[in-house]
Amino acid sequence: MRTLNIRFAIIVSVVVVVGAVLVHLWHGRQMESNAGFFYNEAQRNRELAAAAAQKGDATAKAEAEKQAIDYLTWYVRLAPNKLDALEELSLMTADQAQQGDLVLSPRKFGEAIGLLELLVRRDPKRSAARQRLIKMCLFVHRFRDAKEHLEELLKTTPGDAALLEQLAKCQVGLA
Repeated sequence: MRTLNIRFAIIVSVVVVVGAVLVHLWHGRQMESNAGFFYNEAQRNRELAAAAAQKGDATAKAEAEKQAIDYLTWYVRLAPNKLDALEELSLMTADQAQQGDLVLSPRKFGEAIGLLELLVRRDPKRSAARQRLIKMCLFVHRFRDAKEHLEELLKTTPGDAALLEQLAKCQVGLA
């Protein structure tokens, strides 16, 4: 009957554990590197969109904005705790989904509402995102949701006439 070589088993176990830790650390470093690439590309595409807007090239602007949203989406997936990027993504998606009283893409509109809700849930102090979410909720007659968000904003700015007017629209819609 063969006996187990304890020394060999301990050495193999230590090598496996150290190898696993090194792979884990290397993976984390690679993920950060990839996330940084996507964020830089998103910023570059936003600059391209701004340059195209100055030239009056609407097609190039729209394409650059779409690419920026795609890159920001990947960045937010790889770095979900970066709330500034999530806010940027949600507001850009909302801009692409709706212009004034016209919904350009119902799918993007729903996606924008979801992103904005996620953002204000994670960081309730993001008032610009909350205000955009309120406008979108009012647009699709989600008066109860809009009212909840308005009440949060009114805690910080109780006398804001525009917010009180939106709250009145919610109350009329709920009646």
